[in-house]
Amino acid sequence: MSVVGFDFGNQNCYVGVARQGGIEIITNDYSLRATPSCVAYGGNMRSMGTAAKQKLLTNLQNTVFGFKNLIGRKCIDPIVTREVNKLPYRVNHAGNTYQLFPEEVLAALLHKLRLISEDFLQAKVSDCVISVPCFWTDVQRRALLDASKIAELNCLKLMNETTAVALAYGIYKQEILPADNENPQCVVFIDMGYSSTQVCACAFNKGKLKMLGTVWDSELGGRDFDQLLWMHFASEFQKKFNMDISTVKKASLRLMDECEKLKKQMAADPNKIPISVECIMNDMDFSSSMKREEFDLLADGLWKRLETLLIEIQKQSNLSPDQIHSVELVGGSSRLPMVRTLVKKCFGKDPSTSLNQDEAVARGCTLQCAILSPTFRVREFGVTDIQPHAINLHWSSANGEEEGAEVFCVGHPFPFSKVLSFFRNEPFYLKASYADLKRLPIPDAHIGTFFIQNVRPLPDGTAPKIKVKIRISPSGLFSVCSANMVEKIPTAEQQQPSAMDDEDQQPEKNENLSTSEAGIPDAKTGDDNQVEDGDQAAMEKNKKTPKAKSKITELVVISETKGMTAEEIQECRKHEINFEQLDRGEREREDAKNSLEEYVYDMRDKLGGILQPYIIGHDASRLRKLLEETEMWLYEDGEEQPKRIYQQKLTEMKDLSDPVVERYNEAGLRPQAFEELGRNLQMAKKMYDAYVAKVGWFLFEYTYIYFFFAQIALYYNKKIQQEEQFSHWEEKDANDLVKAIEGSQKWYDDNINAQSRRALTDPPVVFVSQILSEKERFDNLVSPILNKPKPPAPELQKPSKTTNKNDPNVPNQNTPSEEMDVE
Repeated sequence: MSVVGFDFGNQNCYVGVARQGGIEIITNDYSLRATPSCVAYGGNMRSMGTAAKQKLLTNLQNTVFGFKNLIGRKCIDPIVTREVNKLPYRVNHAGNTYQLFPEEVLAALLHKLRLISEDFLQAKVSDCVISVPCFWTDVQRRALLDASKIAELNCLKLMNETTAVALAYGIYKQEILPADNENPQCVVFIDMGYSSTQVCACAFNKGKLKMLGTVWDSELGGRDFDQLLWMHFASEFQKKFNMDISTVKKASLRLMDECEKLKKQMAADPNKIPISVECIMNDMDFSSSMKREEFDLLADGLWKRLETLLIEIQKQSNLSPDQIHSVELVGGSSRLPMVRTLVKKCFGKDPSTSLNQDEAVARGCTLQCAILSPTFRVREFGVTDIQPHAINLHWSSANGEEEGAEVFCVGHPFPFSKVLSFFRNEPFYLKASYADLKRLPIPDAHIGTFFIQNVRPLPDGTAPKIKVKIRISPSGLFSVCSANMVEKIPTAEQQQPSAMDDEDQQPEKNENLSTSEAGIPDAKTGDDNQVEDGDQAAMEKNKKTPKAKSKITELVVISETKGMTAEEIQECRKHEINFEQLDRGEREREDAKNSLEEYVYDMRDKLGGILQPYIIGHDASRLRKLLEETEMWLYEDGEEQPKRIYQQKLTEMKDLSDPVVERYNEAGLRPQAFEELGRNLQMAKKMYDAYVAKVGWFLFEYTYIYFFFAQIALYYNKKIQQEEQFSHWEEKDANDLVKAIEGSQKWYDDNINAQSRRALTDPPVVFVSQILSEKERFDNLVSPILNKPKPPAPELQKPSKTTNKNDPNVPNQNTPSEEMDVE
């Protein structure tokens, strides 16, 4: 099971993986840790990440970037209208114009991140944890989950970016955290990214963290500072040349890129920094400069918004500057010097940068995935996150009017479940929505509508109790998990019902919700206590009193939430599969074309170099002509040809060049192969000669005839040489050894002599594979003989246990033993 965490940003993405050595942020196919959040269409193959970023200016209309803020929004959303006006893309791919959901573009990017992690891990990746801004709503989170399904990823959890940073801090700082029974260590995290800023306060104890508060500005990020610089220099350009640079998208993007570079340079150097763009518009060059002091004055409005957030987080978390242990900065835009100045002003202490400012979110997501995975053992660390938006629940009352109540307040911990009790005799609905529209990043507060079906009155005509379980999942999604109808069946031993029983069966006119909304903490929090409703006190009071039996009937809950339906996800998945097939086919076609082009250049160089001695003149001229024709064809008619044509051209050239390459390779490897075979022959001969010398005068080479007395001499010689090296060899072993030596020696001499008479341009007499095969055959014959183990030494004969009692040499066994003095 893979353990992967994805940090999905508006500008860049980071991928973290868990290995036995710890958490590692991996590099992409361009050896970069940061993968741009770009997807380029056009032609027959999509480009994602760095490849798409590189094609941005040349493929402007078909390159989708900066689309994070479009996820989960409607077309009529003001944010969408404002974002689209800044973005130039209109997708045309493979000759067709496509209208794509932002979720489909995100699925393509997630597919790229999955390929990056699979290439690194060399394993299939499906399970992952993906980061989201803490202020994202239910519909935005569901849209991200839909995109992960389209990309065939199993997202175990959507993790708030602020919580991911806090988890990364807590896991790696456990040694300095206070014990569970001590006052917590409170830390403020400021995550200033490219498109938004999030600030959170968190309380740490050893082995756990608790979020105290979160504030944010969804429109305060690095790009807003870039936009200020762009507007300043665009106005300067217009005054100087009387031309509006915003009318040309490519010129606008080039100036925006230079503004981002200037901002980074001013963060490191307070002096005046030049900015220059050549041929920015109508062959006009633009140049200017700015100091850091001017930039801070220009962005004064943005700095005040950041200062407001720093003050607000102290109020929401009820923390004074003295109670805050440290302030941690993460996010690329937090490197601006004014951020540190504002932190010092608001908190009275210098900020800390102990976390990697770019990779902290990805590390936290990977750690969370490792905690959820059974593959890794991670230190136990409890995480208590909080709900950023209050949630109201509305329902239809018995008299047809709509009523409601707040079921989750701002700062409510999650994941969390509650059970609500209603009295209904017919189906009804529940509507969930956010309470404060002003705090939402989108203009729609509606979450979903949930219909409770199959509700019927009791046999006596009264309304049964309906218990509805609502929940905020670990990913921050609201849902109605289940609904049950409770029917009380009286028994023969039932006593006089208590007042609480009467109240349950005969509710007052306007009583639709139980008096207590008892919470069921999520199982992950470790709290196993489960309370269903406010009747627990009465149940404890009447524990010993026989009560009516309850019949629980599970009801059908139909949920209508925003997001894609299963059919829409399946349809988008078909589109994604079609795109992937096109990408794969185009990639294979490009690979075949590149292989052909590479072979032309490589073979042309080798024909004038290392291969020249191995090819005759007219064959060389013919091959050179074919290479030149193929090169010309590649730049003319061969620019856009099917993969099959490139493969045919390559095969045609290889038919002429492969014999030459084979002769070159054989000539290079043959001497070493002959040398290895000859070395093994010499070693076997030495062993045989040593054996002959040890055995002595009676043994001749196998081609000679043994004399009749050889066997007798060999017998006595073996007796003498029992401990010698070859004492365990038999006559057959020596005969087999010398036969193998002479046979391979003859093969060796015949082939090496024949090959020496061949020219370099002639086919080889013997191939390297044949020499190695002969060497292996020879080794198989002689190795059992040369490595024959000696027989084990004979065991000494043990004396017999039975002795003759009458033997005078044997001492009397009945004589008592003498005492031994012990000092």
